[in-house]
Amino acid sequence: MSDIKKGTQFMRGEVKWASVLTPNTTFEPTYQASIYNPIVVNNFGEVIDSDSESIISSFESRGFKHSVKTDKESNEKFLFFKRKARVNRPQKDNEGNFLKDETGKWIMEETDNDVPLLKDKDNNDIDIAIGNGSDVIVMYKEWETTNPKFGKFKGLDLAGLQVVQLQEYNPDVGFSTVSMAEVEEF
Repeated sequence: MSDIKKGTQFMRGEVKWASVLTPNTTFEPTYQASIYNPIVVNNFGEVIDSDSESIISSFESRGFKHSVKTDKESNEKFLFFKRKARVNRPQKDNEGNFLKDETGKWIMEETDNDVPLLKDKDNNDIDIAIGNGSDVIVMYKEWETTNPKFGKFKGLDLAGLQVVQLQEYNPDVGFSTVSMAEVEEF
């Protein structure tokens, strides 16, 4: 992946419910990816830690309670990476200085957030829908904030996703024809 910044980390695994270039709008619009059987890799894809269970336990013990989730069907734990589609950022003047109000606080404005990178295995930009079960490498950063009212929060910011092996997304998967005999047996 390109544009690697300080604090950037990489995780490889099986992706489900990826919304990388177009945000998921079910609740608050977010870019997101759920990674099952995560393994820690470097930016070249070389394995650093392949013990998925201890990787997930590490995130749990470090307080990433909103980033470690449990699949309702399989009861399997996975890591949830996301990036809000809209964020509040300080306004800047023409010279790049933050604008402040009369009390000295920054003047904030809601703006579009950066769209995560989406690359193929050869590091070329791609624009495809990613099917569940695709083998991917996630580029992410850990973040932490404190809210005076609700306490500390930690999360995993989805900076990019590289598709190592694509499982094609099929939006037409639905019900198939069922005979009356099969319904009666049920």
